[in-house]
Amino acid sequence: MKLPFEFGTKLVFRLVFPGLVLATATMPLVDAIPRAFGLSIKPEYLLPCAAVAFGWLVVVCDMRIYMLFEGRRYWPKAIRDFFVARESRRLLILSAVPSSPDRRKYLEAGVEIGQYPINDGGVPYAAHPTRLGNIVEGFETYPLVKYGLDSVFYWYRLWVVLDKDLREEIDTAQAVVDSTVYLSFVFYLSGFLALVYGLGESLAQSHWYITHSLLVITLNYLPQPIVAFCVAAVLLAVGRTVYGLSLPAHAQFGELFKSIFDQYRSKLSFDDVVQYISDVTGDPCLVIRPVRERNQIVWRYLRWHRARDFQTSRNLTIEQWTARRAGTAQTPRFRDTPQ
Repeated sequence: MKLPFEFGTKLVFRLVFPGLVLATATMPLVDAIPRAFGLSIKPEYLLPCAAVAFGWLVVVCDMRIYMLFEGRRYWPKAIRDFFVARESRRLLILSAVPSSPDRRKYLEAGVEIGQYPINDGGVPYAAHPTRLGNIVEGFETYPLVKYGLDSVFYWYRLWVVLDKDLREEIDTAQAVVDSTVYLSFVFYLSGFLALVYGLGESLAQSHWYITHSLLVITLNYLPQPIVAFCVAAVLLAVGRTVYGLSLPAHAQFGELFKSIFDQYRSKLSFDDVVQYISDVTGDPCLVIRPVRERNQIVWRYLRWHRARDFQTSRNLTIEQWTARRAGTAQTPRFRDTPQ
């Protein structure tokens, strides 16, 4: 769930910084590609071009990177279940912190608990295997729990009615938190590449490799294996540190995100949609249902082109509702959607 952004300072956070780190790490490979075709490009020209290209690639892969760091996808089930259980235990420990005698510790535990998502009953839970995943889940599900607003769907509708200055402030705040995730990702990736470089150089310099006269691949700018291993360790440590710094930054952005829905949700106007669904279903009471329910009626229609039959708790397509109203209702041909 990303916001549109303009070329400017924010692009430096999102594109230039991550791109430059990754371009530096891949410079031996990037330099070898034109040389393989007989081209000689000076590194002072090659590095900036590679930085822009890799930065653009990181921005394009934004959602994939977040899914990985949040633990929503790409995690083996056994590992994911283990870390979800670990987060659940952490939540239980925080919940057990007594209000006395250390009041400060109790308040800090409350702040940590407040970063987890909550269900409709207000009980916090661990939804993902990482702290980042639970923080993001916490503020993205907040509008749904509080107001019946699906944040992924309604955010873009809300975005277009916000003032330009407010949009600029939000985008700047998000650019900062995005950059922390991007940088952590490229530091991890660069550390892995440095490790590969070290292993490759160690293998190329080994007696076995030399005596077998295997293919010799020459890469410029490669350090000695021991240096490459040290660089890999440093890069991985920096990536973990940047990830740790991203957590409070995302929690702070989450409060801004929630505040937008608290203060500006009234700008969302879908009375005509509710009236249309009321006419289609033949239920005039829809227009006077609580705002929370009307929000879900709008989401269900605009997102899935369906309307709920509150008597059977089934979601039917508009075609099925029309057939029912005409007295020719048939068994639904589509699987019911959630909610």
